[in-house]
Amino acid sequence: MFILLYNILYYFIIPSQEKSRDSFGKRILLWYFIFVITIAMKKIEYKYTVEDVADMVGVKPETVRRWSREKKIKCLKLPGEKGGYRFSYENIKDFIAELNS
Repeated sequence: MFILLYNILYYFIIPSQEKSRDSFGKRILLWYFIFVITIAMKKIEYKYTVEDVADMVGVKPETVRRWSREKKIKCLKLPGEKGGYRFSYENIKDFIAELNS
C-alpha cells in the first residue's frame, strides 16, 4: 500500500520539473505523509508507548522493545532513525492473553 500511495503522490502531485531535482527531504516528507494516511485508514489507535506496555506487563521497557523487534507483539514502528514503537490496546490485550496461556 505504501508503494502505491507513494507512486500516486510522486507522479501526480510533484511537478515534473521538481522530480529532476528531487531531494532526500522531499521524499522523507512524502513517506511520512503516506505513513500518516495509512494509519488513519486503519482506524486503530496506536497510542500506547513502550513504557506504557512495560508497566502493564510488569517488565522493563527494553524487554518490550526486544519483543517488538522479534515481532512477538504487534506494533507500529515510527519512522526515523530513532523511531519508537506504538501499540494498540487490542494488540496489548492479545499479547497478555498469549503470555498467560
